[in-house]
Amino acid sequence: WITHSSSKIDCSQLGYPSNHGPGKGKCRNWSFGGGGYGTKGEGNDGEETLLKQIHFGSGGGSGFGGSGFGRSGGIIELIIEQQLINHGSIQSNGGDGGNGWCDDYGGGGSGGSILIELQCQSQSQSHSNKLEQIFGTITCIGGKQDCGNEGGKGRIAIYGIELSSDDILKIDPKPFNRLNK
Repeated sequence: WITHSSSKIDCSQLGYPSNHGPGKGKCRNWSFGGGGYGTKGEGNDGEETLLKQIHFGSGGGSGFGGSGFGRSGGIIELIIEQQLINHGSIQSNGGDGGNGWCDDYGGGGSGGSILIELQCQSQSQSHSNKLEQIFGTITCIGGKQDCGNEGGKGRIAIYGIELSSDDILKIDPKPFNRLNK
């Protein structure tokens, strides 16, 4: 249970540093790109850098002198046996890149990964748990950067329950959702 609005599970900026990871930021025309993972980061090479498994995000490209880059988000994996109550936040966001001269500061890091598996809902119907699940705020967003070289969003997957449209309102990016893993 995450009972208070200021409480959180947070793996933001605990992934790859600058210039590392499968979708690492790149230097293009004196501007340093954001890291890509679940969505394409600014200045990145595109969809071929995106993976579908649970991974750290990718770090933003470093600026001249190796400063002002955003680290990527980490990995959170939650196995819920009975009930998820989240009144706070669960986040694995990328760090912001530098602010100032565009050629001096690196791009934002991409968001990481959050995997939530509700075991109580996916078991046989005769033993299925009918407790209300409260998902609250869940984010895997990329870090910002003054020149638009933001990191891409990470990935969120939620298994074991069908999410309602209300459940998804505070989840960014939109999660991959399936009843059975």
